Parts: sequence; structure tokens; C-alpha cells
Amino acid sequence: MKNTSSLFRVLFFLLALSFSLSAQKIQVGAYSLRVNGTQQEKYHWGPSVVTYRVANDSLVFQVSEFLWDEKTKTAQAKGGEIPGEKLGHKNARIQLDAIQFEPANGTLRIVSADWIEGDQTKNGEGSLTLRRKDKYFSFEFRGSEPTTFTGEAWTAEGAPYYKDLRKGLRNGIWHPAFWEFRGDVCAFDCVFAGFHDSSAHGPVDESFKRKRFGIADGINRSVVSEKPNLSF
Repeated sequence: MKNTSSLFRVLFFLLALSFSLSAQKIQVGAYSLRVNGTQQEKYHWGPSVVTYRVANDSLVFQVSEFLWDEKTKTAQAKGGEIPGEKLGHKNARIQLDAIQFEPANGTLRIVSADWIEGDQTKNGEGSLTLRRKDKYFSFEFRGSEPTTFTGEAWTAEGAPYYKDLRKGLRNGIWHPAFWEFRGDVCAFDCVFAGFHDSSAHGPVDESFKRKRFGIADGINRSVVSEKPNLSF
């Protein structure tokens, strides 16, 4: 009788464990979320593996918490990572702090995260589109703090901005993005205020700088104003 009682307790424990470690698929139109982890209550999971999918495109996140809102058809999660290889930036990654899944429109909203590349870490927010049109996922990441890029004859400062394969700078609330020449050479192919100009190689005279970059007479510095970012 004692052995039967012990066996019953073991079976009960295994049954309870199987319920706590559950896998559930949430479907919203063509998009789905599959949550595999420790379910604490209805629509609320602890540490879990979340697969966000549409057709053949998917991303997998290891999160510390996942909360689904049936009314808004959105989910909040904490933790996870997006490898840079998925975005076209093989030497970088996005370390996620807080995210929101929005399967109704197939997006992932990055509420708070760090863009990590080499020894540089930039905090910010952004978004990602799950359905790919080419090799990489389309995304946008906006840094919250200003940073500085320097070249042979120039300095650019502003809040980091990443859009698909492009990198750039944008205006912050207190830190407008700017471009500053240290000489008469612009030694790379540049895009300023959203307009591409491959003629920016080699010597750049003052009239060109004033016309192209809006720099006043005697001032080798331009503040980004009409457009939100400077990219290169």
C-alpha cells in the first residue's frame, strides 16, 4: 500500500510538471507565435523559447517572460537576442531587454535593447518586419544617446541610426546631429540628409560645402535639420 502511494505521488508530480512545461501556438492571420516554456497561468509564461513565424520566415527568442494579451492580440516579452547575421550586420547583435510582438501586422517592436558591435554598446529602440523581401529582415534601430564617428578629414556626431543595411546618425532631443570638416577632403561616398552624392570624393571647395551641406561662410559645420538622419 505504501509503495502504491509513493508511485501515485511520483505520477502526480510528473503530470503536474508536464502541464507546467507546455507548448502553445497562437495564430493571428498568417502569423503565429509558438511558446514553449513554463506556463505560470493562462497567457503568462516564465522562461520560454518563442518562435515568431510567417510562412518560411521565422525568428526564435529565448525570453525570461512572455505575456499574451488576447484583447489586443499583442504579446510582451523580456530578454532575447537578434543575431546580426539575420539583419545583414554580421559583426553585431541586438541584445533585447523588452519587446512587443504584433502578429496582426507582422512586426516586432523593440521597446528597449542594446546594439552591440565590437566593443561598442548603444542603447535604443526600434522595430522589425518578420516577412522578408530578400536575404535579411527589414529593421530599424534608433540609438538614444549621441555617438561620434571620425574619418581622415571629417567628424560626424548624433544619435546612432540603423536602417536595414545602412548606418547613420539622427537628431536627438538635446543633441542635433552634425557633420564637421577638418579640411578640404571628403574621402568617401556619402549620403547627407537622405540624398546620395557619389561626387563627394576628393577635394571639396568651400562653395561646394556651402551648397551641398548648407554650411555658412566661414563655418565648417552643418547641423542636420530638414531630414532626420545622416547616413554613410
